[in-house]
Amino acid sequence: MASVSGVGGSGGSDGSGGTGTAAIRGISKTSRGKKKVAKRVVNDPSLMPMPSIGTSGGAIPLYPEVPVEPYTLDEIMDPGCVDCYNRIVIIPEGDGYLPFKSSAKAIAEVIQEKYKKPWLSWGEIKEDKTPQIREVDQFLHCFKTKCTWKREHDAAVLASFDHCFSKRLSSVLAYARNKREEKRPNWIGENVWTALWRKWNTDAYKQKREKAKTNRASERGTSTHKGGSMSAGEIKYYMEKQLGREVTQAEIHRYIHVNPETHEYTDELSKNIQIYVNVIIFSMNIFNLNGGVIMMVLGTSSLVFVLGVLVWNVATIDTSYLCIRNF
Repeated sequence: MASVSGVGGSGGSDGSGGTGTAAIRGISKTSRGKKKVAKRVVNDPSLMPMPSIGTSGGAIPLYPEVPVEPYTLDEIMDPGCVDCYNRIVIIPEGDGYLPFKSSAKAIAEVIQEKYKKPWLSWGEIKEDKTPQIREVDQFLHCFKTKCTWKREHDAAVLASFDHCFSKRLSSVLAYARNKREEKRPNWIGENVWTALWRKWNTDAYKQKREKAKTNRASERGTSTHKGGSMSAGEIKYYMEKQLGREVTQAEIHRYIHVNPETHEYTDELSKNIQIYVNVIIFSMNIFNLNGGVIMMVLGTSSLVFVLGVLVWNVATIDTSYLCIRNF
């Protein structure tokens, strides 16, 4: 998976890289400008080409015989970069994309444009096939008309495609369902809206929702995220920009889950996760386990570390990003 930048640095005794939460508080207020600036139009033949209007056609040539204009990560993040077709330039980070808000908005627009049947989940869309083309390919094609990325990032972007669209679809459908007292969303057709409610009102669906709710409560516990609307990838970027160095995933975890006023964790789950991570870091330092394999079992989650790097994760908690790099 491609990353904005590497993660390293020396680990402090608290697993936070030696920097307390107080030193990195206020990132969302101090590191992002409030004044809106027009996105920069960039020239880059290494970006993925614009797909043709038809889903089976070829690609439209991109920037023929035009000199490349270099651009930076800072410009991609703020004010943002677009190509000559006004597609947002994105980069993969973790299991999502940066810049987070722009890419999330593009994903929502794709869903609203291509949602033509009463699908309850992204899985149903992936299973829906016609003789000509899979429905999911329609979504991907539309996404490529709204966002672009470097060819070298293509595999990483596609690897996160299902995850990002699944989460966003669940979010917009839940919002639509919870707002049922109001009028039908204009992006859902009348017949589809009626069919959706027939599915939502079935006993089977209600039981499935209740079971999922119970499972989330028992497996994840209650974890309070104080990062606001920013993703973990964005928080990582702004932390590194403010501190002028690379940051560890433990530092990100502390920033998100530690109250800057009381210096206490916002919930027991986050506190326990940090304790387990500290034990791993301590064990690796004391017993010189950099050449070995460590397996950590946390509730119903199993984390396997090789050379201090998380290489296998069966997680049911929302903090799997915590240990994805060296501490």
